[in-house]
Amino acid sequence: MANAEELEGLEQTQTKAIDKSLKALIRELFHEYFGTEPAPFFETYFNERIPDEERLGTLAVMNRTLERLKRHGSLPSKETMYSLIFDLTNYSYGEWWFSIRDLSSPAKKNALANDLAFVDAIAEKVWIKFSILVRGVRAGKLKISSMSPYSPVNTTLKALLVKFINLNAPFAQNDPHKSLVNDLFDRIFRKAHGTLKMLSMGLAGDAYASWRTLHEAECILALLIKDGEPLEEEYVKHIVYNNAFRGSLSDKAETDRIFEEMKAEMKEHDLKSKDMKKFIEYGWLYKSSGYKALVEKSLVFNRYALPDKDIPNKPQTFSLGPGPREGAIDRPLYDKYKPVLVNWDHDKLKDFKLNFRDGIEELAGLTRYSDWYETASEVTHSSPVFFYANDQFFFDLSTVALYQLCLRVSHLYNQVMAPEFKRSPNTKAVVEALISMCEAMNTDQCKRFQKIYGVDVFDETSIAKVPADRNPINANQDDSEGTKPGPILKEEEK
Repeated sequence: MANAEELEGLEQTQTKAIDKSLKALIRELFHEYFGTEPAPFFETYFNERIPDEERLGTLAVMNRTLERLKRHGSLPSKETMYSLIFDLTNYSYGEWWFSIRDLSSPAKKNALANDLAFVDAIAEKVWIKFSILVRGVRAGKLKISSMSPYSPVNTTLKALLVKFINLNAPFAQNDPHKSLVNDLFDRIFRKAHGTLKMLSMGLAGDAYASWRTLHEAECILALLIKDGEPLEEEYVKHIVYNNAFRGSLSDKAETDRIFEEMKAEMKEHDLKSKDMKKFIEYGWLYKSSGYKALVEKSLVFNRYALPDKDIPNKPQTFSLGPGPREGAIDRPLYDKYKPVLVNWDHDKLKDFKLNFRDGIEELAGLTRYSDWYETASEVTHSSPVFFYANDQFFFDLSTVALYQLCLRVSHLYNQVMAPEFKRSPNTKAVVEALISMCEAMNTDQCKRFQKIYGVDVFDETSIAKVPADRNPINANQDDSEGTKPGPILKEEEK
């Protein structure tokens, strides 16, 4: 019986023989289909990318796929093969690995590499996918608006998001009691990364619908960071309320206690039983500084604002009276809010509601995105905008909206993580460089959007709407970014 040393020597000899055989097979493959020697860097890539026991099978699949490409007249030329051959390698390896993934024996895997019927069945799949997903795209046959994975528009934001995901990972524990804010950052960064991936895949409508979710999360995050721990605790309390409402708590006595607590709080705000669900989701806003300020302004306005002379067909206007005397209990509030109450919309407290647009978004100071949010809601649901949306328009709008949102969230993250960045100047420098790159790209994309659609989004105040003639501005000018965009809907609404 051979000892361990002899077995190890035999294994090394077999490995060298397989390596030598692979080199010969790779050389034969290149000579057969391209009439040239393989570049050394391809051999290095192949050996580093493909595990030992799966190289023969991968190469066999590549060989049979190239034969099909040649037969159908879509074989890469000698000039382009070095860019495409790496894609073919990865497609072949992926399909081969998937087909033999349950085999543990390298000998069985290598044996199947010589099974022509088995290899041909895999090569058929690779040929179809490679022809559509690689050859078709590179030949300009992709009929959807998409962003190349290598486009600076993609990689600039992706680099920032990946950096933040990795930096934030040690602080996000997926426990709202311990790491609420960092958990929210983690979810936003990952969702934004996924939205960017949607754009690279040409899923413009999906990306825009995803931006809607990100906008909701951004507004919640901004309020929590502004008010800090007291509001965070209230937000977590409403998570517990939700768990009780959904029947997730095992302790019935605790569930009953929570319901009594909820009912008492709802009574304070004159809410009925039918309002319980929206109170659970949005009731934490009552403890925010923004809502408290609304209440205080309303109190001062109702006590000390005097109606101006009524003018027919004109809305009622008000002027502030002299206010309370010095030393009165209301005097500090009057002095605090007098400058803003002169032009204050006295219906703001009345307009406040336990929902996103009239509650969270309003208090977060991001209502300038209300129209974008409303349009995203139509895209999310099965409305005509969903079915007939102009992909190029929403592709461009999603790109601008995503960049702007990520930059706002980045500045919030810098604010929260300032102590950590202070301890790590090198990390801070890298983050600042990435943000600077994203700001420059955002400016570039905003300029492009303004040129095409006539909408200035630099200050984030103007709204992207289709011009009255439903034709983009400068649509006849050369646009190096791709297909000329049209109106939001492809067909005029009848």
